Amino acid sequence: MIVQPTHNRFESRFEDLPFGGCAPGIGVALASTPDPSAAAPQYLRQALADAGAGSAIRREEIVRERNCAPRLAGSADWHLSLSHSGTEIAAAAARNLAIGIDLERHRPRDFARLDRLLGWTASSPMAFYPRWTLAEALYKAGAGPSLGCFAAADRALRDGDEAPPQSLELRIEQRLWHVRWWHEPAPADRFATTTCLVWSDAP
Repeated sequence: MIVQPTHNRFESRFEDLPFGGCAPGIGVALASTPDPSAAAPQYLRQALADAGAGSAIRREEIVRERNCAPRLAGSADWHLSLSHSGTEIAAAAARNLAIGIDLERHRPRDFARLDRLLGWTASSPMAFYPRWTLAEALYKAGAGPSLGCFAAADRALRDGDEAPPQSLELRIEQRLWHVRWWHEPAPADRFATTTCLVWSDAP
């Protein structure tokens, strides 16, 4: 399903996406919006509603603090994750699951240099973005320190420039993580994006 470049509405629901329906109690909202940061509470509320939290959650109940994952005020059961790149935004919510989401809009990069810095075996956009989004999503979900997540992402995708699987499972320090990717091809007026969702049964 391709997200259309209209603004200020929820473009895709979890069950409509390739990683939809893979676990109960997970909600995802993806969209294109002129100001993703300002619109973040709206999309987090939609993700919460899709995950079963109900539609009565108020904007002010979404707490966002610098360098911290967003959270639902007064609740330890709900876990939230947020990502935006350019005008694209992705929000995820899960009850009693550790969860992380990362979205990256494709743009020109020195992939060979980045791969050398990261110690990766990737050398093309097809190989780079699945690794990058996986590493970021794992870090946001609390899978480990940043460098450990980047190393785990490369180990999980050892086939270099080959297209990654749509899904996989990996263990990090005995903890099982479920992974789903979604790639949106580039329409005429927008960049392609890669989105990665991860979750684990033990938050």
